[in-house]
Amino acid sequence: MIVDQLITILVAKGNCSCVPCVNLGVTEKQLSNPMTRSQLLDLYFLNARARLIDLAAFLDRVERADGEADFRLDALRQAMKELSNPGSDRTERILKTLSDPTTDPAPLASSKGACGAWPGPVA
Repeated sequence: MIVDQLITILVAKGNCSCVPCVNLGVTEKQLSNPMTRSQLLDLYFLNARARLIDLAAFLDRVERADGEADFRLDALRQAMKELSNPGSDRTERILKTLSDPTTDPAPLASSKGACGAWPGPVA
């Protein structure tokens, strides 16, 4: 049991080719995801649930507020659509939805810092 927990901790950060993992027959699948679906749900479900409720509360507050929405709300809604699409690359797709796709540097910064969403057209 302790060995299993140790392996889980050691390999949770990525590929591991250390002698203990090789000798114990740790598979590539275990290296990329050392926990079962049930274990992942047991460990992370309540946190994900809380974040989802926080997001819903945020959207409720934005909807009740006066004024016009801007590109950030549009980008967030577009990113949320990606959550419903199947595949194991949701994180990448959401990051791409929110990120600046251009490669040329901007000649002048439009603000003092990042705003978390790309104001330009969605690719």
